[in-house]
Amino acid sequence: MDLKNKLNSISTLIGNTPLVNIVCEVMGRKINVFSKCEMYNLSGSIKDRCVINILDNAIMCGLVDRNTSIFESSSGNTGISLASICAYIGVKANIVLPKNVSSERKKIIAMYGANVFETESGIRETLNEMVKNKSNVFLLKQFENIENVNAHYFGTGIEIINQCRTAPDCFCAGVGTGGTFMGVGKRLKKEWDKIELFALQSENVNLLNFGNGGEHKLQGLATEFTPDLYNKNLHHEVVSLNDNDCIYVAQQLAKKLGLGVGITSGANLLGVLKVCYEKNFDSGVTVFPDDNKKYLSTALSKEINPSKFAKNIKLIRTYVL
Repeated sequence: MDLKNKLNSISTLIGNTPLVNIVCEVMGRKINVFSKCEMYNLSGSIKDRCVINILDNAIMCGLVDRNTSIFESSSGNTGISLASICAYIGVKANIVLPKNVSSERKKIIAMYGANVFETESGIRETLNEMVKNKSNVFLLKQFENIENVNAHYFGTGIEIINQCRTAPDCFCAGVGTGGTFMGVGKRLKKEWDKIELFALQSENVNLLNFGNGGEHKLQGLATEFTPDLYNKNLHHEVVSLNDNDCIYVAQQLAKKLGLGVGITSGANLLGVLKVCYEKNFDSGVTVFPDDNKKYLSTALSKEINPSKFAKNIKLIRTYVL
């Protein structure tokens, strides 16, 4: 079986994820949040959509064959997805990770047979130095490859439209590579002109406004640089979130509703609730990018002291649409 056919054979395990309606209460006001449960993809995260789309295009263009070594820099989920899919199609994956990502992510990538390289300096700079003068190498370039956006414009966004049926008031999502926010945001805006889009970031950085990087606890959201795919002209506002509040909300999703999600899922839900409360919206849509299993050694498993706003969030019930 050639690479293209092997890739196609696992495509049914990626996408068409469930959409849940979470009924919440914030300071006494009811808000409906709709979210895609992306932990049901092949390797457990939304990044499967991006990776398979980029690889499919690269194979069709003759950029990847069985002898190609594939390299990528990642904070974790893309690395896991790439390692998983490459293991299936029989191509070697090489992943450059920041040294501070959770140990679970590093171990999972290695379990798929990929090479793991850790760095304390910029992951993109380290990656570029590694592949210099190497032949038959393909770089995913998730932070700049338009196929990352297309995966969500032609996939995730359409699924949300079909599952929601009517337009929520807003779409909120954290910006890591920018692929999910840009792809889904553009597609929803095309279908529902009045929907408002809000980009989310940690309050410990100001990348999306001024390009100021820094450390934060929200693994998966941009830290070092503003991704090339991100276009600030698409959205209405940038919303900054407290790291501890995001972690607390993720913890509550597991404890109250049985939804074991990662830290950025907590950030995305908090972002929707904060926007809806402040803008007097009734509903919003987002994504839960991954599950909680890759965060066992992080703050997600520790006691958190949230703000008064987060403490006043009640997760009442959820059901699958």
